[in-house]
Amino acid sequence: MWEKGKCATTEEELIAIMKSAGMPQTRLITVKGFYHESLTCDLAKKLLPQKAVVVYVDCDLYTSTVPVLKFVKDFLQTGTIIVFDDWFCFYGDPERGQRRAWAEFCVEHPRLRFIDFIATGEAQAFIHTTEQGHGRES
Repeated sequence: MWEKGKCATTEEELIAIMKSAGMPQTRLITVKGFYHESLTCDLAKKLLPQKAVVVYVDCDLYTSTVPVLKFVKDFLQTGTIIVFDDWFCFYGDPERGQRRAWAEFCVEHPRLRFIDFIATGEAQAFIHTTEQGHGRES
């Protein structure tokens, strides 16, 4: 199923797909490159103080997921939904892929709180709730 180049899309094709789905080009920013090289502090400064409503993490591997999670941390707000497209890769092994990267991210950032949202046969989503010590008690 995963053949080299099978899922390749040019930047122009991606922009056309996004526009056809209703995304205004004025709100679309594409960033070329590998995550660990392209998700830079300069890019974050350009995008902040914007916050994320949905973060869609579509990178199968642990080594790809780690820099994505590091980058998106400052864009999280109460209610941000994080979707992991390849959650059950590696037969759901928690020591591999996105599951391992997510577990480490949660340990590194214990004040960030998430609850399970939706799971499918391939994906898992979480909702960011208020940070510990910053929410209202009921």
